[in-house]
Amino acid sequence: MPADNRGLTITTESTRAAVLLSETIDAFAARQANTGGLLQSALEEDPNGCFANAVLGWMLHGARTTALTEQALSALNAAKITAPKATRREQQYVEALEYALHGQLIMAAKVLEAVVDEHPTDLAAIVFLQSELFWLGEMVWSERVSAKFIDHWNESIPGFPALLAIRAFDLEENNRFDQAENTAKRALALNPADVWSAHALAHVMLMQNRIDEGIEWMASKAPLWADANQMQYHLAWHECLFLIERRQHEQILSIYDERIRNRQHHLCAAMPDLYIDLQNASSLLWRLSQAGVDVGNRWQPLVDVIHPRMDDMSNPFTSAHFALILAANESYSDCESLIQSMESFSQNADHDLAGRYKRAAIPAAKAALAHHRQEHAHVIECLTPALNDLWEMGGSHAQQDIFFQLLAHSTAQIGDRKNHERLLHTIEKQGFVDAAARSVYQH
Repeated sequence: MPADNRGLTITTESTRAAVLLSETIDAFAARQANTGGLLQSALEEDPNGCFANAVLGWMLHGARTTALTEQALSALNAAKITAPKATRREQQYVEALEYALHGQLIMAAKVLEAVVDEHPTDLAAIVFLQSELFWLGEMVWSERVSAKFIDHWNESIPGFPALLAIRAFDLEENNRFDQAENTAKRALALNPADVWSAHALAHVMLMQNRIDEGIEWMASKAPLWADANQMQYHLAWHECLFLIERRQHEQILSIYDERIRNRQHHLCAAMPDLYIDLQNASSLLWRLSQAGVDVGNRWQPLVDVIHPRMDDMSNPFTSAHFALILAANESYSDCESLIQSMESFSQNADHDLAGRYKRAAIPAAKAALAHHRQEHAHVIECLTPALNDLWEMGGSHAQQDIFFQLLAHSTAQIGDRKNHERLLHTIEKQGFVDAAARSVYQH
């Protein structure tokens, strides 16, 4: 049987399919926009390949939308047909995918971890696992996994820069900033265009309040990311987080229109409702609005995109951002309907996200609505008991920070100085350096 470029067997009669799958995984780990085309070519070479169909199912699942569930299930069923003749590793991909598509995300992650334990250079399993754990908020778990496999890698193994980037992000989200920065810079020395390494380093600089350095660095590196997938939009969002601290609002609006929410760009045109793009757009517009910036009619196109997804409970963090969008657009009735859908889903004892919606996403969504209605006491009532649970929505410290900003603004508005200062202390415990000095917390 042929193997990938890391020596892992791929059950296929087509050597060309195996080569294309190796290229797919390399592109996927590097967050390249050509990943889907490479995978499609691999499937054309071997339509019944177990591993190719499992990878397709995982990528569709990773888009976090119920609109792709049927396609993901079709890929799963195709993989299951040939799974009995596949390797145990490939069968585990199928097993984990089946768990994931039926809402058993913790079990899916455990199976992927078992794959990585036995095959520590299985780059696809590593990327899929970090993504699952990230959107479960389980970054302590993710760091524990990468600590196990990191020593099995070296520069001779294809994909090493992407692997270092994964490790760097795990370290950053666990507030080990010096190690994260050193690891990210090592990856970037090997591949200056690696977007996940750049992403990890952007997080480190934001957490450490290195604003001017972050602005200069992000602007200088942006041309390297032209071939990236939608991560190029997210990196532009990170650049704007630095610019907000320097109140460069006109520049931020320009970046928003050209590099974050440009519907003419081929990636946005192909998938205008990708969850992370909607998170980027809504959280940035909200931050600008809080800074007193007139964002014009930019909310309405987001409302139009999310309307078909009001019952889509694929991702708690995304649902909370949908509430931000609807509230900001004063679509209060729709926002209340969204929250009702979230509450209904939270009763589903068979889905691992149900409790996360209940403990984290619903309080955040209710607070978003109350905040726009200027019901600041209700914001505090919703969010304060949930503060220690917000991590369960998934997302990074930098992304989750919007809900801490929302709560801080409400405490300031009602003049609750004691709770405001206590909240800033909580934010600093999360890893933000000198939160009180940040413009987003000055009310």
